[in-house]
Amino acid sequence: MRPRGVLLPAFFLSFVVPSFAIPSISNGGFDGSSLLPYGGILNPSSGRLEIRGVVGGRKKRYIIEREGAKSCCKDKLCKSLLGEILEKNCKCKACPLGQVPFSASQCKNECPSGTVKTPDGKGCCPAGQKQNPTGDACELDCGKERPGPDGKCPTKSQEDKDKENRKGKCPLGQMLDPIEGGQDINTPNPKCVPDDFDNCGPGEIPQTRSPGDNDPNKKADCAKPDEKNRKKCDPKRHYTEVNVYEDGNGKKVASETCKPTRKFQEKKKGRLDRMKEWKQKKWDSEKGERDKKKNEKLQKENEEKDRKDREQKEQEKQKNEQDRKQRDKEGKQLRMGKCLPVVGLIEAFGAAAGLKRSAEIESREGESEYEWVADYFDEDFVQGEDILQYWPSDVNLDETIDINSDAYVSLWWDLVQGKLLREGVQVDSRPQSPKAHTATPTLTTGYSSIGNSTSLSHDPEKRFVQLIPILADLALFAGRMAAAFLSRLGSVLSRISPRLAQIAKNTDRLFKVAPKGQGAQGGREAMKNAATRISKNTNWKDCLTKGRPNGF
Repeated sequence: MRPRGVLLPAFFLSFVVPSFAIPSISNGGFDGSSLLPYGGILNPSSGRLEIRGVVGGRKKRYIIEREGAKSCCKDKLCKSLLGEILEKNCKCKACPLGQVPFSASQCKNECPSGTVKTPDGKGCCPAGQKQNPTGDACELDCGKERPGPDGKCPTKSQEDKDKENRKGKCPLGQMLDPIEGGQDINTPNPKCVPDDFDNCGPGEIPQTRSPGDNDPNKKADCAKPDEKNRKKCDPKRHYTEVNVYEDGNGKKVASETCKPTRKFQEKKKGRLDRMKEWKQKKWDSEKGERDKKKNEKLQKENEEKDRKDREQKEQEKQKNEQDRKQRDKEGKQLRMGKCLPVVGLIEAFGAAAGLKRSAEIESREGESEYEWVADYFDEDFVQGEDILQYWPSDVNLDETIDINSDAYVSLWWDLVQGKLLREGVQVDSRPQSPKAHTATPTLTTGYSSIGNSTSLSHDPEKRFVQLIPILADLALFAGRMAAAFLSRLGSVLSRISPRLAQIAKNTDRLFKVAPKGQGAQGGREAMKNAATRISKNTNWKDCLTKGRPNGF
């Protein structure tokens, strides 16, 4: 047969012309290079031929090539299901063992996509089909049945449907591996195991094979399941594991249990691994931001801690300052409460000397300077703010000075004795027992009494000594001063001043702070006036700063 020239398809041309609209070309439309009209026969020895023409007012160009020789074995047929292919000599040839025909003229190891090998491994049938009994053609896989004249499978029983679903695309005599899971009738290249249901009687189910047990000659144990306890496992996650055992009567019984499939476990493990990997990547990627937030948090915590420490230190500083000021205030009040009656007595002696110690001072109406010695200043005045104005602004409180000590107390009476001697009053310089002149002084506070002992009253209304340390200290100081005063001057009081002697008869009053509201008859103004005069005495500042008279 002579080859003839043909026009190349549209996708081989240098221009695109729809196959249903190929233009007709006349000889008159060709230019000088045209050799043949459209559809003409080429010379067998000619190569490529270019044809140019005008179609619809536009120039077109066509390429004509030689067509290959046609196969001359049109009527020769080979049985591909038997592994035969057609050779160039128009004879059938069997493919090597393990290979199957491909495109009728080639042999390959695997079947084309969408087909499966026949049981003998020589040919391929489309999925869902099998070899017919003669083995020379494929037909629908209808199980034990053959397709009808119409080529379709006859109506299947439920048993056949179950077997079909169980078998899937597995080879004959095998079924989908239940342990694998994730497989159905349409799964390509499924994992299969021997179908033991064919060896069981009606209503029986076989025991599930162990993983990897694919021996087709092994006969599985079969038994009927307890219909009341049939398991309905989730096919996406579990398979039904069957165990056959004998009950107490020797009867075989099949029990069912839902177990996770291999694919579900792998998927779960893979999901967990992916989740773990994702979390690790996320954790690693967020490390910088996490460290930044951690450092910011730590910085804020440190700043907050520093702020609280500063506030606490500031509060402690303020509290310490307040405590210091309060101690300083109470210390000054206490020191002035002690010095007022003592320096007041010195001031009274000075006033008496100014009046020439005559009957005039004894006959003066109202309160005399000697009254300052005995419960003249009351508790409110000594503990109030008014008394602070009498503390010199250039003097600080020295808390180390113990004005209560006998050494300091004696200095004051040394000063008084010196004054009296200068005024011609004979005073025995030897201390005398106060019992020679008066009873042991009992220091009455106004709420409770304190003798030479320091025992305190437990009367609820007489506990100010326990509650107010300033008043307790003043009471103890008054007791010491009174005892020393009477010891030194008790025998000459009547010669010094009958009024002072009269005041000293009540020893509980000497150098005492009066209870609230029971001080000077003139009230707070009288106390302030007296304090003003006393504060101007030269011994006042020395009493506050040194605890002793001026010059000692």
